[in-house]
Amino acid sequence: AAAVEEQSAVANDMSASMQRASQEAAAIGQ
Repeated sequence: AAAVEEQSAVANDMSASMQRASQEAAAIGQ
């Protein structure tokens, strides 16, 4: 169970950082 929770946390972190990166890219493109 701990491993699954850790995977979920890692996935959430990756998703958040990808969203930030895409937002920054959009801001640079404007």
